Amino acid sequence: MNLLKICTNSLGLFILTIIAHIFLCQIINKNNFLLKSFGLGVIASLIYVSCIFLRPNFNLIGLYIYITLWTAYLVGFINLLNSITLKMLENLYLNPTENTQTKIAKKSFNSKKGFESRLLLLEKNNFIRRKNNQVNLTIKAKWLLKIILIIKFILSVD
Repeated sequence: MNLLKICTNSLGLFILTIIAHIFLCQIINKNNFLLKSFGLGVIASLIYVSCIFLRPNFNLIGLYIYITLWTAYLVGFINLLNSITLKMLENLYLNPTENTQTKIAKKSFNSKKGFESRLLLLEKNNFIRRKNNQVNLTIKAKWLLKIILIIKFILSVD
């Protein structure tokens, strides 16, 4: 089997697994997101292994490509869900009346130094504007958060 076909098969299985992941997240409760995701990846990998061993010229490169893609997807998505900075922005987006630095800090951080450094980075990258102890989201931040909230809704993740 040539490399292009192996990559195509791996990518196809990866896309099918993402579709199954979305479906699984929609029909099963919101708990144990990581466990469901890991289990689905293991099941899909086992299906892939069984398919390649049934062929006379099996190749493990495709399995490696699939596992790498699925792991990258999970790591990226889980880091996105656990990002303190995104949680700060999301809190501002969902509760625009509670936009003072003090209220945001109490909900997001236990360290004033860490909180201030996050605010500086967010301001430097044009995600927020600060004025008179008020923090406001920019259009850039609102678009990012809309995309993230849509992804969270699709995957039924809080």
